[in-house]
Amino acid sequence: MIADHVEEGSPTAERFSHTWSAVQEPVVLAGPSTARSLAGFAQDVRALTADECTRHEPARAHEGERQDDIVLSSGSTGAPKAIPLTERALVLFAAS
Repeated sequence: MIADHVEEGSPTAERFSHTWSAVQEPVVLAGPSTARSLAGFAQDVRALTADECTRHEPARAHEGERQDDIVLSSGSTGAPKAIPLTERALVLFAAS
C-alpha cells in the first residue's frame, strides 16, 4: 500500500519508483485517489482502480499453481522484496 498522495522526491515516491522498476513496470492496482496521484507523479505509470478492472471479463481461466502475482514487502529494512503468489493462494485468501 502506498500513500494516497505521492509527491515527487518524497521517500514514498522513491520507494515506489524503485519497486515499480524492479518488477518491470507493471500496471498498478490502486484506489481512486492514489491512481490520480500516480498519474500526476509519473507519466509512465498505468494505474487502474478495482472498478475499472471489474468492467471486463477475465483474460484467461485460472490455472491453480501458476504464479499470478507478487506481493512486495514494506522495505522497512531496505529495498522492498518480492514474494511470488500462486493463483490458488490468491483464491484461497479471497475466500477466507
